Amino acid sequence: TPNLELLNIKSINDYDLKMNDNLINTQLDLLKQYNIDGFAMYYYWFSTNTITNKKRIMYDIHEKFLNINMEDKKIFFIWANENWSDNPAFGDNKHKIINEYNDMEEHCSELIVAFKNNNYLKINNRPIFYIHHPWEMSEENINKFKDRLHNLCLHNGFDGIDFRINSMNNKI
Repeated sequence: TPNLELLNIKSINDYDLKMNDNLINTQLDLLKQYNIDGFAMYYYWFSTNTITNKKRIMYDIHEKFLNINMEDKKIFFIWANENWSDNPAFGDNKHKIINEYNDMEEHCSELIVAFKNNNYLKINNRPIFYIHHPWEMSEENINKFKDRLHNLCLHNGFDGIDFRINSMNNKI
């Protein structure tokens, strides 16, 4: 939960990175103040989204961080790849927001654009990418995704991908 006092906001409802650039600046100031090199950002990609028909959700916030002067601070993505359909938080509806992992080529191509950005974290010229819920994917799909992303990174001048997965409850 964001610290309201540190961010100079009155309630959690005021925590809107899309509308309030001061929040972004405050977060960057906190990184500097506490000598933190950067932070992870949840990243949302869905194969099927019948609400907006967009595969990326909240990407405009990522683009803000990718396109501002962060000096030497960096971000990297944690793909929150769990399905949102049937989530009680979204009410009882007939819409689908799911990952079927049938669009890896498109997904990896979109990620390369972010990886090329100077604000995206790379260690030894390898972009960092993390999958939060690997148990939602088959081992075969994880390997296909990792291989495709690795090869695209090599093709785009990187030394591969630093691909990480959440090991909690991991079935593979």
